Amino acid sequence: MIIVAGTILVKPEKYADAVAAMSAMSAETQKEVGCISYQFYEDITTPNKFLVYEIWESTDALKAHSQSAHMAVLRTQLPDVVAAPPDIHRYRAEEFDQF
Repeated sequence: MIIVAGTILVKPEKYADAVAAMSAMSAETQKEVGCISYQFYEDITTPNKFLVYEIWESTDALKAHSQSAHMAVLRTQLPDVVAAPPDIHRYRAEEFDQF
């Protein structure tokens, strides 16, 4: 299992555009084979800061996602809406325990 997590800081004047882009990305990505979860969350302590949190079945599923049409669209939208480079990390999980 692969977990991707990070933060994205958006320009205040591009907030609505960023939310629209993230919403579309989330909706399309959740339809992908191998996607367990793909969500954006807004940081309640830092204005215009979002957390992206993804869970993938495998590295292959994540690689396919990176080549998807909706990811290509997001890549063209990001430079216009982000205030700083996204800070995103990938983790490999050995097992999954539900609480």
